[in-house]
Amino acid sequence: MRTSFTQSRWFFTNKLPSFADYLSNGAITIGAILVSSAALLYMDCALEDVINWLSTNPKLMAAYSTHMRLMNDFGGHKFDKERGSGTALECYMKDYNVSEEEAARKFREMWQDTWKVMNEECLRPTPIPRDVLKMLLNITRVSETVYKHRIDGFTQPHAIEDHIRAMLVDFMSI
Repeated sequence: MRTSFTQSRWFFTNKLPSFADYLSNGAITIGAILVSSAALLYMDCALEDVINWLSTNPKLMAAYSTHMRLMNDFGGHKFDKERGSGTALECYMKDYNVSEEEAARKFREMWQDTWKVMNEECLRPTPIPRDVLKMLLNITRVSETVYKHRIDGFTQPHAIEDHIRAMLVDFMSI
């Protein structure tokens, strides 16, 4: 709630925060923890130890949330800019005095870094069931499909229609 208020205050005052502040706040407002917690409700392995693990904000969850925020802001940058909303891309451009293309290149590097952290964390021995880890990686993969090509598939679902059709209608059995 506090993070949403902070984000709203930035919007209504036209204040562009530092990239670090935006990313720290935005990793929460993206709702990645909420989505993963809701997904856990449908899993047989969602026991108390998994919930407790999630509440400690492990490295995997921090990388997952950061990845989701960066992907969302990258894909929705044009849409958000048109409605007057600041994005991580704009904050990065302001903080580091770089062009949009240079910021986009840096975002791609940051995605790769978050993937490295997530993969590394999934390869470590952990008491968390593999199905939970796979679920987190699969949600991250969805964000790749929805946002990667500088589109916002949530606000422009026609842009990912072919992906949805391939997955749900024209899927291939093995």
